[in-house]
Amino acid sequence: MKICHWQRTIFCVAFLAVHVSAATYYVDLNCTNPVPPFTDWSTAATNIQDAVNASTNGDLILVTNGVYQTGQTADSGNCRVVINDAVTVESVNGPAATVIAGYQVPGTTNGSAAVRCVALGNNATLIGFTLTNGATPSVEAYGGGVLCLSTTAVLSNCVLVGNSAYYGGGAALGTLDDCILSNNVALDSGGGSYESTLNNCLLTGNSASSGGAVASEQANNTTILNNCTIYGNSASESGGGFTCAGGIANAYLYATNCIIFGNTAPTGPNYYGFGGFAFFCCCTAPLPAGIGNFTNNPDFVNAAAGDFHLQSNSPCINAGPTWAVSATDLDGNPRIVGGFVDIGAYEYQLLEPPAVIPSFQATYMGVSTGIVVSFTGQVSGYPTASSWNFGDGTVLSNQLPTVSHSWTAPGDYDVTLTGYSAGYPAGVTASVVIHVLINPTHYVSQNGTNPVAPYFTWATAATNIQDAVDAAYVGGTVVVSNGVYAYGGDVDYGQEGSVMNRVYVTKPISLVSVNGPAVTAILGNPGNVSVRCVYLSEGDSLAGFTLTNGLTATNDNLANDISVQSGGGVYSTADDAMISNCVFTANSAYYIGGAADGGTLINCLITNNSAYAGGAGIATMESCLIISNSAGIGGGPYGGTISDCIIIGNTATYDGGGAYWSTLDNCTVANNSAAESGGGVFGATINNCIVYDNYSPDGPNYLTDSFTGYGAYNYSCTTPLPASGPGNITNDPAFNNLANDDFHLQPNSPCINSGNNAFVLVPADFDGNPRIVGGTVDMGAYEFQTPVSMTSYAWLQEYGLPVTTNTDSSSPNGTGFTIYQDWIAGLNPTNPASVLAMNTPLATNNAAGIAVSWQSVSGISYMLQRSTNLSSAFVTLQSGIPGQAGTTSYSDTTATNNVPYYYRVGAY
Repeated sequence: MKICHWQRTIFCVAFLAVHVSAATYYVDLNCTNPVPPFTDWSTAATNIQDAVNASTNGDLILVTNGVYQTGQTADSGNCRVVINDAVTVESVNGPAATVIAGYQVPGTTNGSAAVRCVALGNNATLIGFTLTNGATPSVEAYGGGVLCLSTTAVLSNCVLVGNSAYYGGGAALGTLDDCILSNNVALDSGGGSYESTLNNCLLTGNSASSGGAVASEQANNTTILNNCTIYGNSASESGGGFTCAGGIANAYLYATNCIIFGNTAPTGPNYYGFGGFAFFCCCTAPLPAGIGNFTNNPDFVNAAAGDFHLQSNSPCINAGPTWAVSATDLDGNPRIVGGFVDIGAYEYQLLEPPAVIPSFQATYMGVSTGIVVSFTGQVSGYPTASSWNFGDGTVLSNQLPTVSHSWTAPGDYDVTLTGYSAGYPAGVTASVVIHVLINPTHYVSQNGTNPVAPYFTWATAATNIQDAVDAAYVGGTVVVSNGVYAYGGDVDYGQEGSVMNRVYVTKPISLVSVNGPAVTAILGNPGNVSVRCVYLSEGDSLAGFTLTNGLTATNDNLANDISVQSGGGVYSTADDAMISNCVFTANSAYYIGGAADGGTLINCLITNNSAYAGGAGIATMESCLIISNSAGIGGGPYGGTISDCIIIGNTATYDGGGAYWSTLDNCTVANNSAAESGGGVFGATINNCIVYDNYSPDGPNYLTDSFTGYGAYNYSCTTPLPASGPGNITNDPAFNNLANDDFHLQPNSPCINSGNNAFVLVPADFDGNPRIVGGTVDMGAYEFQTPVSMTSYAWLQEYGLPVTTNTDSSSPNGTGFTIYQDWIAGLNPTNPASVLAMNTPLATNNAAGIAVSWQSVSGISYMLQRSTNLSSAFVTLQSGIPGQAGTTSYSDTTATNNVPYYYRVGAY
């Protein structure tokens, strides 16, 4: 047997790392013994290009003082110095002592003999030089001072002054750190730089056709500016500070922490472009989109003398984010002082704690208990924390800008907002006092002799309503004694005009008269000057006044001034402004609503008001008498929701004598007229209404708006019978006394029990009696209070059935259904075949469910119920099933088990 042995051999390998040190080369203009490879000062090269030619990647070339203006290479065009390798060329004593000078052709500047200062290749670095007098040999060329042949080429601590090119007079492409670019010229764009990234740079006095300081135009190129100051540059066409052709060539420019101010151009003095730029925390004008930008003057120490350091009060101090900065500013000082960075190339060096300035506003200064007050605050500077104190033990921390609070007990509460920072650990506070009372009441008396705000007693009552309104606490009540209030008020300013208001209310309060509208009036217009009676806002209420002689503004610019031309009696900005027990008379509006525009009117008399649209106006109206008003369209209401109202004797010059484009529920509309169409209503929706005995050449009682299609008729009494809509009748409504405007219903009126309860919006009729009596609502504004039948009187009369107590329970056709049940189910009480019955079921074991059908009529809603055992309760499967003429079907998709199912159907 052979045994195989694996022999393991261990190899020990030693690696020898050979480090090649980067070489340093020297350049001295005055060296008398230049000997390659120029590795010490005694053999230094006398021009920079010779040393560059001797170097390789990673080497350092040190250049001592002098003006280097000899030697050139044709590489990349005529250049004084071309650095193609990853070499660093650095001056010994900085740009003030070390200059690279190009050549500009006398008379033409750029031309075949012109010499650019420097061209930099991939990863090449130039530090501490002044580049001046450079120009490009080709007219349409880039970078008179420096052309960066790679995005990784870097200039640091350099001054580029007096250079010229077609694009980028000072520099083109590459990255410039801590550089000054001044008085360079571009024949086309980018006087200072073209497509470069600039960090901590100052650009001033540069010029071009567009983009006096900076231009970004190449497709898909991004130019970045961080902490730069761009001031005093100019362009002959556009973009004195910079231009960016983002919308044309997809070039982009991002400026962060920059000052771009005081530049000039016919178009876009500071910046111009097509949307391809973005600003973050920049000081420039006009204000651009973006976070943290502002237009304040940067407050330089002396811009005229070229000193662009910041004064101590500069808004640029501590105003920038720290994520886009280097360690030092253009002076070499610390870039961030006091924990925050300044905007621009220079950091203000005096360490002072940033100011913390809290400020806030309250929506109200005086309120009733329980009223919520909103506070909007801010803490400028750089706060580390903030807190609200509401004076009642409630404190909220770090909640800006908006908070809300209410107080349960009366008192004066000192509300404070405090801002904290590292420099102000104890905080800086702003405060305001909020006055709180339980149900505060303010008084008004025309005969008061000692008016003292806030008018808390009759002895100190205001003598006009507006004074009390202005002083009133939010949630409080202004109580007004007898009188005609014809002075005081305030102005409502519209978009293009204004109108005076006798009473102008812009906070949630209640105004109530002591003794009602018969002895308390608000007079809008005592002469021919436009004065509206009352202006109301959200949460206001007005009760017990006569509003008369109100007149709106009357200029012709309807499109812009609707608000000041509408609502002669009352104009309200909110539907929840409540106006009750008021009389509106002899008010006029140039546009909408002689009596009112907006708000909710309850139990009001609206008479003899006029407007172009709506003598009564646009509003929600309940239980109001709307009589003898006039308008071009809509003699009574124009729009709005009108419930349980009497609308009589109104006129329209054109359309809608009673109402125009309104929704009317349980209203009586009679004796109205229109000169053209829709004597009763035009384009209106009427539910449970009586629209009868009106006049117009076209559609005496009603007319649908043929242009808009507005107009619907449901369960209403009118003539002729509307072409569509359920439950309508044409019977004479049988008013008590039409000639004397008594629109109560006679005991045999077909309108009794003939409405639809779904359209009932308020619980009482015009008289204040219960709205539904006998189970079903009547048509019109009055509910007949003693019906002898629960069935629709019109339906009974249609089938010749008597209106008696016994009719509802009788079954004259022998179907087993009572008269009342026949009416509910929409059946014919005189036809024995008219019944509500399930169709013959079919036995099935269908996994998809069971189809159920029954005899039905259109216009009736049905419900279907199911049980699995006749001794168990039925469960509703579906309600609101619309009936079809003849048969209605329903698929019970849940009936999939092998068990019996029992169904029943109901009508309602």
